[in-house]
Amino acid sequence: MPLAVNLEWLNANGLRSYPVCEDGDRTDLSGAFTIPNDLIVSMQISFARSYIDGYFYIKSVLSYSDFCSIDIGYHDGANEIWIASVKVDYSQHVKNQYYQFSGSGEHHAIMGNVCISSVENIKKEGFGNFTFSVASTRIEPSCLYVSIPAVKAVEVYSGSQLVHVESDVLRLIAGENIKLSYVGSSGNTTGIRIDAISGENVKAKDECNNAIIEMLPCIKTINGVGPDDSGNIDIVGDECIKVDPKILQNQIELSDLCSSSCCGCDELEDLMTGLGKLKENEQSIMDSIQASNELYAKMLSTLTARY
Repeated sequence: MPLAVNLEWLNANGLRSYPVCEDGDRTDLSGAFTIPNDLIVSMQISFARSYIDGYFYIKSVLSYSDFCSIDIGYHDGANEIWIASVKVDYSQHVKNQYYQFSGSGEHHAIMGNVCISSVENIKKEGFGNFTFSVASTRIEPSCLYVSIPAVKAVEVYSGSQLVHVESDVLRLIAGENIKLSYVGSSGNTTGIRIDAISGENVKAKDECNNAIIEMLPCIKTINGVGPDDSGNIDIVGDECIKVDPKILQNQIELSDLCSSSCCGCDELEDLMTGLGKLKENEQSIMDSIQASNELYAKMLSTLTARY
């Protein structure tokens, strides 16, 4: 009875089209180049469900004497899209070596690997850049896996400092002047929109009855000067004016350092009282002066008549 020999999986794939569909001829558009069976012996591609209606295929092969580059493509029914490239350096390659690849840009969710077996037969096919149709190099469906993208963790930073890592349920809460809205799915994107809207969610708690009340109107400008991006208006002193913020008293104290009054309020009050009394005695003083002048004139007339 002859000995039964079973080939190892990857070696068996080197004798057939897999992972290319069996009905694909693996020949480029010019008919000059055919991908050898033993070049690609396994492939896995993981992608989002939005790609489920199209086809993944080998878009092109760049072949040279010391390396080859394999382009993975996707056909959505209307467009042929490049996804990623796998470069095989012959001097570093070993049989049945796996090469990882991933999409970029809007196709970043596509990831996969390719197992390259022998590179001897591709060297015999000739050198150049060869392009393939979807029908000739379509990848077997058994090599394709639909993945469900999920957020694994969220890191919260304050500046450059990591302050929290959340890997369970994360709740986004809109603060003052912020509005959150779910925008749903659009293509490969599911989003939460964050809008900065003046006056949105601006509320304060009443300390007396813990009721939620709308905040009162606030100061927007001082002498036409508005606040900076943080909402602050700075009052700046100089060598004669001192600005002393009293935060606990909700006050700003301005002091003149270059001059001071000569007297206080009590002294000024006494001065005004004295001036009032002087005003009251003004007529009496004037009458006394008038009487003195008349007496002087009479005495002068008498002396003149005698002598």
